[in-house]
Amino acid sequence: MIKELIISLRESSNQLYARAGTSVHLYLVDNSTDEKYFSRLKVMCEGIDCSEAFRLELLCSSNNLGYGGGNNLVLDQLDSSYHLVINPDVIVGSGALYKAVTYLECNDDVAMLSPMVVEENGRRSHVVKVYPDCFTLMLRYLGRPTLNRWFSHRLGRYQCDQLSDQADKNTELAGGCFQLMRTDLFKRLGGFDDRFFMYFEDYDLSIRARVFGSISYVPAVQISHAGGDVGRKTFAHHRFFVASALRFFNKHGWRFW
Repeated sequence: MIKELIISLRESSNQLYARAGTSVHLYLVDNSTDEKYFSRLKVMCEGIDCSEAFRLELLCSSNNLGYGGGNNLVLDQLDSSYHLVINPDVIVGSGALYKAVTYLECNDDVAMLSPMVVEENGRRSHVVKVYPDCFTLMLRYLGRPTLNRWFSHRLGRYQCDQLSDQADKNTELAGGCFQLMRTDLFKRLGGFDDRFFMYFEDYDLSIRARVFGSISYVPAVQISHAGGDVGRKTFAHHRFFVASALRFFNKHGWRFW
């Protein structure tokens, strides 16, 4: 999965370089603290062809710092114009990087960009949301079809189902699988709040970024995303989800309904 991500980024980087002369430096952060896994990643990365358009650097964390902490490892090294936070389970669509960078260059009022997600069956979705409330999060966590039908309007509002194929600057929160912003903003925000080990760190970053501009959903920028529902994951994931939800609401304000 990681190799597919890297190859898609390399191809999209080549297009970006050919059309705009902009190169990409990918930092791949290994948070596993597993020497054997890191060795496998290193061998894989050595087999990836790099160029002026695309460079790849593998970083190893001495501790599992969580999603935000792992991303923050590169903060002091960044000297780019734009910074993309991207999950390992994403594949970047053709021309996505060029379209994304061009959009931000033409829209100074936008602080962060979020893409369209195109699944294998052609279904289109996105990862932008509105500010959550406890009841809606519980519905998504349980994932029961009957409850989902009963509260379809509520879930649809949270998931921004009303969005069309046009760019929209009125979105509230961008999912962390793909968040593109200007590097100086990412550094000004101090990166992620690494007190969120996993979950809600992307929402927290979105809220802090919105002080400096809008969050824009741009469907012309397309990715695929494997993703996953926390309700079907391990106990550790459940624990991280609940702990991060408590931290998020304590920091930004509680909404129960």
